[in-house]
Amino acid sequence: MSARTASAGVSYNKFIAKLASDQNKPDGLCVIPPAKGEAFVATLPVSRFHGIGPKTASKLIQEYGDVEAVLAAAPEMKPSKMRDNLIEHADKARLSRQLVELICDSPLPEPLEELAMKGIPEEPLREFLDFHGFRSLLARLGVQSQAASAPTPWASSSSITPICA
Repeated sequence: MSARTASAGVSYNKFIAKLASDQNKPDGLCVIPPAKGEAFVATLPVSRFHGIGPKTASKLIQEYGDVEAVLAAAPEMKPSKMRDNLIEHADKARLSRQLVELICDSPLPEPLEELAMKGIPEEPLREFLDFHGFRSLLARLGVQSQAASAPTPWASSSSITPICA
């Protein structure tokens, strides 16, 4: 049997997660939390642009410094497919950066202090834990599971042997 690899990107939106999935290939995981999203996109290489490869991206960054400077200089570059791609996809690059920018001064419907959870109501907690089968956690919390006395789905089947109680 051959080994399979998988790379995954995890973030607060699909766009960033997709870009993150390319970071630790093969067989890697890259997590981009919201606080680091904007910085992550700002550091992406120019090679992430359509039609620009790693060698050209390296040359552009060495010459211009960063992605925004490359985009600003694109209209004055000599006519080429690369120049056309930079100009054509510049709005997408800027939009990508805008999409990951967190808005920290957005007004809240209530003061932040009032939004804080003041404990977990026992009944919804018990229902959640019970529904998802967290029997030992229910026992540790001293909360009785409603399913504890209910028969298990496999109890009447002779073809399935339970391996744990």
